[in-house]
Amino acid sequence: MTLAELRALLAGHLPVPIGEVADDTNLIEAGMESLVLMRFLNELAELGVLARYGELVASPTLAGWHELLSGR
Repeated sequence: MTLAELRALLAGHLPVPIGEVADDTNLIEAGMESLVLMRFLNELAELGVLARYGELVASPTLAGWHELLSGR
């Protein structure tokens, strides 16, 4: 998954415009609530990208998620 694809996918899940989110912004602090994160994980799974909640929470930035998901 490219960084651009990840940004596009996240755009509907954050309460702030995705353009205001830097690659190193903590997405949880930016408003990504736990239930929203679960929905995001389901959306990833529908695309064939499997990740666990704990993996995303451990590195809650676009850069961290891109690194984690780019090979999946």
